[in-house]
Amino acid sequence: HSPSNGRWLDRCIVVGLNPDGTYRIEVPYDDTVQTKHAVIIGTSPGSIRPAAPPFMLGDRVMADWRGHGHLFPGRIAQEHANHTFLIHYDDGDVEDSVEWSRLTPLAADDEQTAQQITEAEADLIEAFQTFDEGNTGTISTAQLFDILTQMGDDPLTPAEANEMFETMGLSGHAELDYKGLARWMVGPDATPFEATKPEVILKDAHLEEGVLHGYAYAHPTLGEGRVKTSTVIHVTFDARATARVETQNTVYVVGPTGWVVQPPNHPFRMQHVVGEQVRVEWNGSWFDARVVDVDGDRYKITYDGYDASWDEWVTTARMQAS
Repeated sequence: HSPSNGRWLDRCIVVGLNPDGTYRIEVPYDDTVQTKHAVIIGTSPGSIRPAAPPFMLGDRVMADWRGHGHLFPGRIAQEHANHTFLIHYDDGDVEDSVEWSRLTPLAADDEQTAQQITEAEADLIEAFQTFDEGNTGTISTAQLFDILTQMGDDPLTPAEANEMFETMGLSGHAELDYKGLARWMVGPDATPFEATKPEVILKDAHLEEGVLHGYAYAHPTLGEGRVKTSTVIHVTFDARATARVETQNTVYVVGPTGWVVQPPNHPFRMQHVVGEQVRVEWNGSWFDARVVDVDGDRYKITYDGYDASWDEWVTTARMQAS
């Protein structure tokens, strides 16, 4: 998977296995072949998967609609050359270019468990779609507020709508998956609704004064092009150094090499990483330990065979490879 292009690349070949269980992969481009040296099998950016999708035309599936985390039953209507799919949902909706990581097979024995859309859900979804001019599958909390207080035979008062928002844990700027919201609102045994933030692939990224800059692909509101985000809430890195940068309304995904300037806590800039076994000097002697947290150039370690009361923050001056 190419984080820069936001798509899966075909015709790649495994050419070697590394000691840590990762793979060396040859990736063909128009005029050259590049070797990627530390790739894992999976579905996240920077990972590989089998070349043939485990789905066929006509298969019944549960699909994660718009990638918002809510599964709906449907059927595979078409497979594209890039191994994405056209999905016809049971409720009459259609979604194209669906990644197969968002699909789960629906066995014949499980058909009865597929949650069919109700008339009440359909009415709500139809009302929500009026506000979804960009066909993103989401509406803002401000739009939901207008729907609840201005539409229908028995609209809520502003106080009642605000109370509902507080119960749902919604902020004033969240984007809401309205299909999941409709199911939650009419469901007799509804679980707590969680607002989801769309994920956007970003390249040429850098952080400046708490704001993320870069080139975005398929932003649900801004489309493709350069962006300057709202204030960053936090940045996390997975085991392959792919970053997820969360802002008020969006989570930006930056590949391991997608930075113009790597942030200070980027794994590639760290001398040691969480989970690494090291040796730590204490009072003139060296002890086996493990890194459990990183804060800039400081490392929190836990000593092997000792309880957490001995954990401490150290620098590389007291550390060496295990």
